[in-house]
Amino acid sequence: MTTTTTPATPDRGQAPARAWRTARVWLTILTLLAMVVPLTAAKASTTGTAEVDVHFTAAGSECDVTNAYPRVVPTPAVLTGAIEALLAGPTADERPSTATMLSSDTAGMLRSINLRDGVAHIDFADLRQVIPNASTACGSASLLAQLDATARQFPTVLRARYSINGSEAAIYHWLQRDVPGSSTVTGTRGSLTNTAPIRRTSGGAATLREIRVGRHAGFDRLVFEFDGDRPSYNIHYTGVATKGGSGQPIALLGTTAMQIDLGASTIDMQAADFPRTFEPAGPLTPRFPTLRQVRYGGEFEALSTFGAGLKARTGFRVLELANPTRLAIDVAHGATVPRLRRGTRGPAVRDWQQQLNTVQFGAFATSAAPRQGPLVVDGVFGPRTERATRTFQRAEGVSVTEVVDSATRTAMRRALRRAAATTP
Repeated sequence: MTTTTTPATPDRGQAPARAWRTARVWLTILTLLAMVVPLTAAKASTTGTAEVDVHFTAAGSECDVTNAYPRVVPTPAVLTGAIEALLAGPTADERPSTATMLSSDTAGMLRSINLRDGVAHIDFADLRQVIPNASTACGSASLLAQLDATARQFPTVLRARYSINGSEAAIYHWLQRDVPGSSTVTGTRGSLTNTAPIRRTSGGAATLREIRVGRHAGFDRLVFEFDGDRPSYNIHYTGVATKGGSGQPIALLGTTAMQIDLGASTIDMQAADFPRTFEPAGPLTPRFPTLRQVRYGGEFEALSTFGAGLKARTGFRVLELANPTRLAIDVAHGATVPRLRRGTRGPAVRDWQQQLNTVQFGAFATSAAPRQGPLVVDGVFGPRTERATRTFQRAEGVSVTEVVDSATRTAMRRALRRAAATTP
């Protein structure tokens, strides 16, 4: 008897099940790879390299403006490769178009990168010893802009945080910035559309430690840091900032000024030898979009005065911060300098009238009115303001147009510097 064996017909459900299991295996593999290797904007090749960009500060531009330059780095660690290429600086051909501090001196100073929840934690060796000028206002804006632009070209990098030898405080304090997430805002006054004075009449005993500036998206920031309690303050726009006590003008860049009076001393009255806690080396001149310069006006009866020179009046706010005690003044970007002429009205005219009075061109003589006094600061560009402007232009050797244009404003800055130097 012959027995015939017929091959078993596979269950129709087995093939889809095997396909599903295979798909799950590949899905698991891809998920694990995504956790280790960031999905990038880089153009990967089949030879284990990828094309990325490094961003260097553009020559002749604002401090935080960068241009992209291509590099080829190994895969899969493209973020590491990009930062290492950035630290190596531009090539000889690229150097003339850049204004970066990064060079062969900073090459190899990357210690590690960890990417967690969209945040790249990037740790360096001690850059402070190699590029000390990065601690200036423009230098810090430049360095951070280059690092941020290079790191955030990758879609999986939402933010970047930096450290030196594992310490975030080391790098951010060196760059005159707060450590991200460390500040506690205890109060906010004003807004980025407000131009009215902001005051706090009550405050505790405070000593001023330092000031710093920074450029941010949409605004420029001026920070005062104190020991002790939050001080009182009075912050307002003016045509000419003045020193406490003497009333002497503070010479500043810009077309308008901000008067900043702080109820804080620069002397530690608790110490035996009464040391100074704040000694300005000179004016801060960041030349940011709105904030152009900051200058110390001295201390009088425990009231410390500063003047801030601004491109033009914009909205500003004051943030009160703790840990440590600070005041941050934010001035909005978008300032435009108006051309003033007869019939113009507003705060810009008041500033101009005050400036004319300060340089003593508000009081002028004519045959009809030989003893006219200073201009009335009323914000109206009328006949008297027009005549004073014409007299000023003639004396300063600029075109007598009766219009306050850029040449006239440049002449006014020179005149205010002379007034600040000669006022008793």
